[in-house]
Amino acid sequence: MLDTKHSISNLFPASLPDLKSARRLLVLVPNFDINLSAFTSRVWELATATGSSILFLSLVNDAESELKQRRELTSIISLFKNAHMDVQTKIAFGNDWVEVVRENLRVGDMVVCIAKQRTGSLNKVLSETLSARLNTQVYILTDIASQKESNKNWISETTARIGSLAIILGFFFLQVRIIDLTKDGVRTLFLLISLPIGMGLLWTWNSLFG
Repeated sequence: MLDTKHSISNLFPASLPDLKSARRLLVLVPNFDINLSAFTSRVWELATATGSSILFLSLVNDAESELKQRRELTSIISLFKNAHMDVQTKIAFGNDWVEVVRENLRVGDMVVCIAKQRTGSLNKVLSETLSARLNTQVYILTDIASQKESNKNWISETTARIGSLAIILGFFFLQVRIIDLTKDGVRTLFLLISLPIGMGLLWTWNSLFG
């Protein structure tokens, strides 16, 4: 089942309510690591909104990249197995996304790619290049992090929360000890001193994790 929790409101240049029906989504699968769950969820929502079939198109130029992309496409298809949609995949050989899209583009198709995709020897932004050279509207899916980035973010968030909890608990027990071991006047002074220290530690720790 697809994870449909991801919003597709950041589609550019059109928002979800503005999308028109399309014959097919021509989805350009990048040759770098992405979060496939997020990627396929966005495409699924877009296809549902436009009533489109889907063609996932990959571009490879050697045997190694072909093997990697075949694994990616197999994973994508598996995520769509419970979706009642016409979903197909295709691998094209070459180095020029523009020519590959031109060969596969049909009347009524919408091209879909992610923001980080680039093309050509000058490493130009793929969406801009396609729009200019093929005079076609390209929908850009943003905020598609790689799986490695997603895992890294999860680890950072978990570490930040555990560290913050440890600081709060440590500060609490410190104040308990101050109350137990000091008298009224000194107790108040130590409590006042410990307060900014505890807050400063908490702020510093959280700032390290954004």
